[in-house]
Amino acid sequence: MARQVTVRVQLATAHVGDATSSLFVRGSLPELGDCLMRRNGAMCTHDFVIQRVYEPGQTIQFEYYYEARDADGHRVWASRSSRCSLTMDSLLNHTLDSACGYSGHTKLVLQVTGVAAADPDAHVLATGSSFDLGNWDLKRAKKLRRIDKADRHHATLFLTKGTSHAYTVFLVQNSDRLFGRDSVPSSGSLDGAEVVWNSGVGVVELGLNDNACVVLLDRLPLLDIDIYAFYSLFNIDTQMGRGKHVHCRCRRATRPVPEPARGSNDLKSQDTGRTPSPSTRTN
Repeated sequence: MARQVTVRVQLATAHVGDATSSLFVRGSLPELGDCLMRRNGAMCTHDFVIQRVYEPGQTIQFEYYYEARDADGHRVWASRSSRCSLTMDSLLNHTLDSACGYSGHTKLVLQVTGVAAADPDAHVLATGSSFDLGNWDLKRAKKLRRIDKADRHHATLFLTKGTSHAYTVFLVQNSDRLFGRDSVPSSGSLDGAEVVWNSGVGVVELGLNDNACVVLLDRLPLLDIDIYAFYSLFNIDTQMGRGKHVHCRCRRATRPVPEPARGSNDLKSQDTGRTPSPSTRTN
């Protein structure tokens, strides 16, 4: 008998631009076309649902990229294209084994890309509004595991179906000194521990039929942005590099914005952190 499964995917990143610009995501799946992302403070998210008839060994692959547009709908910049490979056996193994105790839950896989934590004392931590995410208590924050040398970090949780969860991700230097405190730091340093980066707050709403949910949180590097078009639109001064000031006052951008580059980050197999076998990878 055919078994239909549902996987929710949330794409998340920080908003780049001013209050008049909008962030879109475009992808290669039929479920992911040209979509306006929902903005929540510094975080922009977009959810879509993949429904398939389950087949052993099945892999779902897709590419996506982000695009900022001004108030007139003109593209200002576009990120590089990223690939994602969802290994369904890994994502759904909890539903196939009733003895594991999580067969009625939604497996949430959180993968953060582009956050460098090369220092052994630096860690990527996730906390949020539910018990499983620590109730904003850093003593019980989820420490993400680095899965390769490309600054990807990964964590897996099992959550109740049909529930909503707010979450945020921190890159913290000397993070061990934070455990035991009652609140989440927002910026700066605290008892020798420094918050280097914060994703902003995202919200994921799980459906009653969601077997798994994959949150792909991307920290967009500056080099992914078309600097000329971005500065020309917003007419700003900025500081770049080490002590070098670049003043951009171009009011009429005539240089065309290029198409997104292809062949960028290849996101890993979501549940295990292992690279898909050569037969299932997208070249």
